[in-house]
Amino acid sequence: MKDEINLLPTVAKKTRIRHIYQHRVSRIYMMVVIGAVLVLAAYGSVYWVLYRIQKILDSPQVAQSETQVIDTVNKQNEFLRAIEAQVQEREAWLPATSQALSRAPTGITVTTVELKKITRNVVDPSGQLTIQYALALGGQARSRAAVVEYERALQGLPWIDRVEAPLQNLANGDNISFSFTLFRKEAQL
Repeated sequence: MKDEINLLPTVAKKTRIRHIYQHRVSRIYMMVVIGAVLVLAAYGSVYWVLYRIQKILDSPQVAQSETQVIDTVNKQNEFLRAIEAQVQEREAWLPATSQALSRAPTGITVTTVELKKITRNVVDPSGQLTIQYALALGGQARSRAAVVEYERALQGLPWIDRVEAPLQNLANGDNISFSFTLFRKEAQL
């Protein structure tokens, strides 16, 4: 406290100093109480918010929507795996496709090239149906001899397991429509 000129009697001085200290202590006490109330209010509001969130998360609607989300995610993952498998399969067929097209003799015009997905009724070790891909070629030929020559050229490719050709490929005449389905050997590509 500052030194000041005080003409009060000693008892009055002591009483005044005691009142000043009591006033300061009561202010500190009030600040502590107000701080404690604010902290308790903050903790209470956080507790209430967390309690409400937990109650919402424990509700049957959330549990039901959670299973729906999990089911949707699983379906999307299956779909993405199927796309990935198809992309890998198509990448494996790209060099084979160019080889098959380059073997076309004079008089052959290939107009369609398609990678077909064929599901066989054979179950693999994982319990899934066996899926095989085949390259389908179609187009026009000037003569039957050109179609037969193209079929032999395709059968001569090292990665070919078998070539399926419908009987219409052997029709007589000019401008014959043809189609071939090429199956690869399992160890190839």
